[in-house]
Formats: sequence, structure tokens, C-alpha cells
Amino acid sequence: MPDSSLDRTMKRETYAAGVIKGALTAGPVFVGLVAIATAFDTPSPIDVTTAWTLLLALFPPVVMVGALLAVPPTLLGSVMLSWAGRSNVALRLPVAWGLVGGLAAGGTAWACSADQPLVAAFGGTGSVCALVCRQGTRWTD
Repeated sequence: MPDSSLDRTMKRETYAAGVIKGALTAGPVFVGLVAIATAFDTPSPIDVTTAWTLLLALFPPVVMVGALLAVPPTLLGSVMLSWAGRSNVALRLPVAWGLVGGLAAGGTAWACSADQPLVAAFGGTGSVCALVCRQGTRWTD
């Protein structure tokens, strides 16, 4: 008689697609949020055409450098949250991933005594990247 434990499939999750998408998203989101936070923090008017030209010119390097810097935290966060989601179905919800990503990134910036606009930009970037990673994560139950 065959052992029934051999017939069960092992629970697993895939998150590689989410990590790649999240890392590619990090640079542009961070630069955009820094620009918005700085615009709210500076009382003087900003020339919009110059700002858009500068942002468009910097877009390719921002994506590449941001992706290189974002791979370790997005990989670590995706591994930890997908493992936690395997044990607790409630931790698979996007709101949990967004909160954890925002608190991890924003909390790290705050602990390093960053300025308030940078803390907000890091927190927002962490939330967006975590949500993008969650969108690319799948569990097999």
C-alpha cells in the first residue's frame, strides 16, 4: 500500500516576477515622490517645464540605478512576506504587504534621521514596491 504522504504536494510560493517588477518600479517612484515632497516643502514656485525635462532625461539612469539598489530589500521582503503568507492567509492581502513595505522603508529612513520629505518618499516607495511584489507573488496550496 503506497504511503499517502508521498501523494501530497509541497506548499510553495513563487515571487521572482514580483521582485523584478518591484525593483524596476523603485527608482521612478522614489524620484517622483521626492519631487512631490520637495515641491510641498519649498515655498518658491517651480518651473514645471524644466522639472519635466530633467525628469525625462534622468529616467533611464533612475530605472537602472533604482533597480540595482532595490533588489536586495524587495527580495528580502518578498521572501519573508511570501513565507508568512504560506502560514497565515491574512498576510497574503495586499494591504498587509503595503503596510509592511511602507513601514520597513520609511522606518529605516526615519531611524537614520532623514529629513521628513525623504522619510515620506522612502515610505511611499516601500509601499508601492511591496504592492507590486505582491501582485507578482503566487502561492500553491
